[in-house]
Amino acid sequence: MMAKKFRKELLKNDLEELSFESKIALYCIKNRQGIKRTRLQKLTFLIDRILRFEEVKRISDVEPYYYGPFSEGLAEQLQGMTDEGILVERNGGYHLTDYGNELTNLIIDDFAHISNLIGAMNNISDRELVKIVYELFPEFTEKSLIKDKLPEFRQLHIRRFDFDKIPKDGMKIDIGGKPIKIIAFQG
Repeated sequence: MMAKKFRKELLKNDLEELSFESKIALYCIKNRQGIKRTRLQKLTFLIDRILRFEEVKRISDVEPYYYGPFSEGLAEQLQGMTDEGILVERNGGYHLTDYGNELTNLIIDDFAHISNLIGAMNNISDRELVKIVYELFPEFTEKSLIKDKLPEFRQLHIRRFDFDKIPKDGMKIDIGGKPIKIIAFQG
């Protein structure tokens, strides 16, 4: 009984300490065990930008790097979660520990509205994900070592969204063979 209460309190404290980007990363790892660092950086960046496109408070330390947007803060947070036993890194990919899985289960409802987006992103290759990020956010490609090496994807039609022109009832796009509805929230 005491151990259960202690574990619940520990989970609550760890949950309070997680940043928004750490929560995104944990949710992504839960949905794709073994996700590699570069993919996780791009996916976390993209989801952060989609969810908080109008907000000033985004992942703040994202900088152009060799493979596109990179957050040193997120890398440090992932290392911290590994040190704390929330994550393990095997074969270059992140996996949730049992404790990490329990912790992530507490935030699942927070991301239910983007579960289709995450599912769709899991259906595309790493190169396609990088291509999407590069097309939508070219300002993060200036140091890229691979921007000129990405092939043209015939099935990948990327367009920038003018969020002011998205209808109130949203618009549908297709990512990874899954239809996704984009709604521009006015805050």
